[in-house]
Amino acid sequence: MTSIMKILLIFTLLLTTNPLYAQIEGLLHPMTFPVMVNPAFAGTTEHARITLSGMQRWSRFLSATNDAWIGSHDQHFDQLGGGLGFFASYHRWPFDKHSTVGGMYNYRISFSDKMAMRIGVKANYFESTIPDETLSSHLRYLETHESYINWGTGILFYKNTFYGGLSVDNLFRPILRTFSGDNPQPRVFRFQGGYWHKLSSGDKSWVINPSVLLEKKSTNWKILTGIQAHKGWFTGGVFLEEGSMEAIYLLTGIQKGVIRISYHYEFPISNNYVFASHQLALTLLLNQNKTDLGGQMFSRVF
Repeated sequence: MTSIMKILLIFTLLLTTNPLYAQIEGLLHPMTFPVMVNPAFAGTTEHARITLSGMQRWSRFLSATNDAWIGSHDQHFDQLGGGLGFFASYHRWPFDKHSTVGGMYNYRISFSDKMAMRIGVKANYFESTIPDETLSSHLRYLETHESYINWGTGILFYKNTFYGGLSVDNLFRPILRTFSGDNPQPRVFRFQGGYWHKLSSGDKSWVINPSVLLEKKSTNWKILTGIQAHKGWFTGGVFLEEGSMEAIYLLTGIQKGVIRISYHYEFPISNNYVFASHQLALTLLLNQNKTDLGGQMFSRVF
């Protein structure tokens, strides 16, 4: 890429009010890292859950890829009355890289042996850098390093057959400083819900899980609807994203004992600047905890 193209791209990155410092949550499929979408999901499985994932997306405009690596751990603790979770991520664009590390806690309230609620909060440290080697000598004077602390909160209602939750990210609107000035980041509102239905009695029955995710960020909306199917060790699903970018997601995976391996393929159908993306995830489900009524559902859905 020529130096002129680099200059134009860097100025685009620094001038925009919604810059390419995209939050990592926006790149993830919510079925892989629900705790990063809503902190109230921490500890909802009947296991301690550890997930490691890598994602790669191709950009037609940049003729390059952006990559992300994410890890999370969450678990319910009776002594604390709720769930704890931790996460870390690293994301690399062709002209930008950023990382985040954070944690969350939620408190569980049981209404009965059939319904419960969790109220959660999360905090993370976010850091973004434009490496000097990507800048033209004409741009070296620009600010190339930014960091802030971000907060989010969420609530989740669930029983052993359905769940529904609300969450807010950028709760206190952290400031991102760019060439155009200080840009308060818009709050991100999300609703996520789903239903767990066995098609017949017995342990070997097919189970279907229709779900929906609604997201509002500033004036932009995103709707992700889909359905998963589970039987024995197999999981598969298809999702449709509508909004500023339309895409189709395909999901498949296997779960055997404490190990689950899943693969997500995203194919944009409305964005000429982005190619498909691939995401591979490994999840370990350890230390079974039968105290949560949604444990069986959440340990398969997510």
